[in-house]
Amino acid sequence: MTLRYSPDSYVIVWNNEASKDVVEKVLEFMGKNGENLKQVLNPEQSKFRPLHTSVTLLHFFIFNEYYNCLLSQFLRFLSSIFVDDHNFTELIKFTLKMQDYNNDNWTFPSNNGIEKTLDILRDLSRPRVMEGLCHFALVTGVFENYYQPFAADDEDSLRDPARMTRLHWAAFNGDMEAMESVGNWTCSVDDSFTPFYVAAARHHKLICHTILASLKGILTADELRKQYKGFVYTAMWDAVCFHNFKMFQLILESVKQAIGRHYLMALLKSEKPVDSFKTTQFDRSVSSSILALKNGKVLFKIIAQVLLEDGSQNGYTDLNDLVFHEKATVEIVLNNIEEETFQRMVDVNGLQNWTKRVFLYDVNWGFRLLSTVITRFTLNQRREFINIITSPNIPTYQFNVINVSYWEMWFENKFTDPDFESLDKLLKLLVDGIPKMIFNYNVAIKALMCQNEKLSTVASKYISSLNYLKFKARVMRNGPKVMNELFTWQSTQERVGRNWINILPFYLGKMGKYHFEKLVNTILSLHTEKHGEKTIQISLWSKYLDSYYKVEKVDQFLKLVSDKLGKRAVWKVVLHKDCMGFVLLGAELQQDKKLVNALLTHLSDEDRDFIENLLESSLFSSRRYTRDATTEPCNCQPMNDCWCWW
Repeated sequence: MTLRYSPDSYVIVWNNEASKDVVEKVLEFMGKNGENLKQVLNPEQSKFRPLHTSVTLLHFFIFNEYYNCLLSQFLRFLSSIFVDDHNFTELIKFTLKMQDYNNDNWTFPSNNGIEKTLDILRDLSRPRVMEGLCHFALVTGVFENYYQPFAADDEDSLRDPARMTRLHWAAFNGDMEAMESVGNWTCSVDDSFTPFYVAAARHHKLICHTILASLKGILTADELRKQYKGFVYTAMWDAVCFHNFKMFQLILESVKQAIGRHYLMALLKSEKPVDSFKTTQFDRSVSSSILALKNGKVLFKIIAQVLLEDGSQNGYTDLNDLVFHEKATVEIVLNNIEEETFQRMVDVNGLQNWTKRVFLYDVNWGFRLLSTVITRFTLNQRREFINIITSPNIPTYQFNVINVSYWEMWFENKFTDPDFESLDKLLKLLVDGIPKMIFNYNVAIKALMCQNEKLSTVASKYISSLNYLKFKARVMRNGPKVMNELFTWQSTQERVGRNWINILPFYLGKMGKYHFEKLVNTILSLHTEKHGEKTIQISLWSKYLDSYYKVEKVDQFLKLVSDKLGKRAVWKVVLHKDCMGFVLLGAELQQDKKLVNALLTHLSDEDRDFIENLLESSLFSSRRYTRDATTEPCNCQPMNDCWCWW
């Protein structure tokens, strides 16, 4: 019972006669062993959580009609355990607010659950518990079945059995004259059950408006901020919880008209009361935002109607503020917005500003979100969107301040599977703008070297043959420069050391010998780095072989070197040397015989025999991992003859 099931599995597990027989026998056992079960049920507790044993059991019996016949038996048992009226009331209140807990897998309408509970409590003679639940009866429309005005002749009597003062009853009946005769409308024994709550539940808009306007007239700004929330907060959230949407709309309209838009926005950004059940795995809500609830689509439509009723464009600005109020709920809320309203929200301050708000949270998250939203953009908006994400207007810092685009910033981060999925969706819908995205400075080339090979797989589906040839020429021409730049930056060095091999397919074919030779020189060029008090010299090739190599990629690279530059070039790559010695002697490399074979395969027979003899000799017995700090870096070019490359 304490587990949350999907609807189908729930019915299979619980809603059958065999399970019902078992539950009935368990209830009989519990009834006979109440004293022993007190330690488990903890009746002295007044604060509850969803998985509290008493809560889950009571929730099961109240809201599952299949077990309707056992609800009375279980409530009688609980009543015998929870003798304290306050604690019993809090248990029932908490549970009744959880009607959506199991994905609406209950056949009871919410008010029937409350009606059944009140019927049984009346039979059990628990009037104080019933009193504590009167506002739930009010908001669900069954109040008059259980509560009546106090019949005493004393007009100054503070309360009747329904916790209602004369002011409450005047609000209940919509009697403005009676309310005015009472006087002080701010006086309430219980701030969560105010005359405003009663009037809203009874849909008396004039009285709600008058009460709030009166508050604004007699309270200071600070006092109003404190008191208005007490008047409307619980009323609004109970209306949401029990799906009383007419009451919800009336409250919003009254707050906006009587005390102002600012107070309404603060109310809408508030979170669920702490005594309410907050989230379930089924409603996908990861926060207590009102717009992320299961009925968010209905609630948003009402909110939009209230904010936009005066025809002001400020209403759309306010809607955007609500949508972007909390990162965790943005996607859920956007899915609840009707198309026309969505377009107006995007247009009110322009697509650029709207997009900027998305990226203010996080660029990675922003592109993931936009990949789900972009289907709602018009053709013109998509074209504008391409310009927005590819324009270099975001300041960033490398050696100095430069401006980059959102598109470039995205690719600077390591992509995960959700990022590749988002890229796939974006490219599919922005296919006409792909030339601008792939020829946008050197962003695409950097991306190829910083992301894994899945990037090429995703992008290749949407690039035309002509654009591919143009991009290939661009990669061959600019690849060495971009590679050197990325390997110099600490933030990208590790990723380019791992993924540079992805650009090799662009050098295949008869053309491009000159550019490929430049690429090989860049791969073998030594870079000086500080490691504590020491300086070391490493190359991209040595870093790759020491840490990230894939045998098949090494084989492809050396075959390309052999085909384009000849066997002598292969010799120099294989015998590459950095400050720690010959890369070929790296411990990780020597333990991988397949990699050694790949390195030697593309040598001439004579060179292969010579290197194999050297590997067996004492001359090449180790690879140093430290370097004397006084040693000066070598300035020679890798593909030129020099002893340090021998």
